[in-house]
Amino acid sequence: MASYKLYYGNARGFGELPRYIFALAQQEFEDNRFGDGDDLLKWVDYKPTAPYGRMPFLEIDGEDLDRLKADGIIDCIHKDIMPKFLQYFYEKDEERKAAIKKEIFENAIEFYKKLEEQVSGENTFLKSGLSWADRPVTEF
Repeated sequence: MASYKLYYGNARGFGELPRYIFALAQQEFEDNRFGDGDDLLKWVDYKPTAPYGRMPFLEIDGEDLDRLKADGIIDCIHKDIMPKFLQYFYEKDEERKAAIKKEIFENAIEFYKKLEEQVSGENTFLKSGLSWADRPVTEF
């Protein structure tokens, strides 16, 4: 039987849906939440090893599955990168626009370093070849 580990902050958010699904399916899983105080300090230490340095994420049998990897890449792009690009393109105030641009480039370097670590095929994220995660990444 597969073992599942869910990692997320100790608050309602994107990790809530997987928790509900596990509960409804009566599927046992390890609920690893990072909260306030010492727990938050644990997340600061754990973050560099987390996929893309972000939460939530799910481990299945301790392995990084290709489907989950592709989904994680797309998720990061849609939740973390695209909103900032849209904010930049629609911002009218030039000072604010410059600040957003700086933030985008500072975060993008770290994000792309994390993505580069995920390449497992020949210039693709998945060993099996091109996936839906490869396409949007090339847009940026």
